[in-house]
Amino acid sequence: MTKILVIEDEAPIRERVVKALNFEGYEAYGGENGREGLELAKQHQPDLIIADIMMPELGGQAMVSLLRDEPATRLTPIIMVTALDQRVEQRRFMELGVDDYITKPFDLAELLGAVQAQLRKQTWRDSETKGIEPEPGTIYTFAGWRYEADRRHLSSERGGRSALTGSEAQLLITLLEHANSVISREALFDALERTASSPFDRTIDVLVSRVRRKIEDNPRDPKVLLTVRNTGYMLNAEVVKTTDTEAA
Repeated sequence: MTKILVIEDEAPIRERVVKALNFEGYEAYGGENGREGLELAKQHQPDLIIADIMMPELGGQAMVSLLRDEPATRLTPIIMVTALDQRVEQRRFMELGVDDYITKPFDLAELLGAVQAQLRKQTWRDSETKGIEPEPGTIYTFAGWRYEADRRHLSSERGGRSALTGSEAQLLITLLEHANSVISREALFDALERTASSPFDRTIDVLVSRVRRKIEDNPRDPKVLLTVRNTGYMLNAEVVKTTDTEAA
């Protein structure tokens, strides 16, 4: 059964969300602050985490950073719940490694939709850009990097290592599968199974920035993950795709 951890200091909200998730067939449980959330995440290793940003003892931002440092939760999808509606704050959440965010007040249908979208990313669908699912053991080699899709793990010839979140992994694989071709922001939204909240939604741009910090020598002057003005993005590299059995 899919396990979901809900970390929220307001008991009525926490209990309502946990009850709704359990009703939908998930195994949901709650924590009332960031410290308890960390302990519950270590104990239960949930498939998805929903967390409030403003909490006592340990706030959501600090908690997310600690979760991303833990091997057991560094790849776990995180949906941040916030009362802050400012675009700058939302961008900061994405840069922390959060996969999605919802602004309070929210209705349960909106939250359940976000939960389902994140869980669907674990089993991607087949199509040109939406839901590309590499075969088990797939390894991509490009621009001095080796990316192991199963582990979401990047390693470079120079010793650099990094793990990708689910959203970062989907973005990178979509670009790798269409290397040297321009992909529009709209197509990337489709690959992430998201809908832009407005023409100015910067979710894709934030994810691109995060991936650039992991693969570029100078993220401010990218040579691999390029912006194509007024169009989208392109991975500028020769990509070799193999599997573990082929490598052996």
